[in-house]
Amino acid sequence: MSQDNKSSDSGMPPTPSSFPPGEKRVRPRQIIFSCGGKGKDNGKQFKERIPAKTLEDAIACFEGKHGIKPIHVDGPFYEVKGTSKSEENRVSITLKGKDMVPTPQRWTGIFKGWKGYFNGIAAVTHDGIDYEDNELVRPAFDEPVDKDRKMPRPRFGPNSVMRLADVENARPIEEE
Repeated sequence: MSQDNKSSDSGMPPTPSSFPPGEKRVRPRQIIFSCGGKGKDNGKQFKERIPAKTLEDAIACFEGKHGIKPIHVDGPFYEVKGTSKSEENRVSITLKGKDMVPTPQRWTGIFKGWKGYFNGIAAVTHDGIDYEDNELVRPAFDEPVDKDRKMPRPRFGPNSVMRLADVENARPIEEE
């Protein structure tokens, strides 16, 4: 590696100005393969994403994990960052209209930099998960916490609710 592309011996990464003209600093993307096989016990087909640098590494990893050779291997593909829609990362939950039964309990709080009011929703079961009274809330956003900073208002659909646990500084509003 040339001295142009390195920073000082301080161990710090090179700065953009230390790269030769026309070169960009690119973060390496993870390579994945999609391997499919048939289960030994139940005979059902399944598919798994295997991170590996080569096709041979992906096959060896699949064999080591499941004890069988994959029936098919697709790839290589690059892992796309920031598109996860897993249950842990999802904030809003869309309920049916009949399940949107409000409770008298209300809170104030902050969500993604916006002050708002949050109305409680009665106990409901959604996608096999049981939610208790007031565990889910219907948000209504009022104003940004920092008015000098431009932030988009969080968007929720007409039947969308969120977990009260995702609201910062949630304080109940006392009924008069």
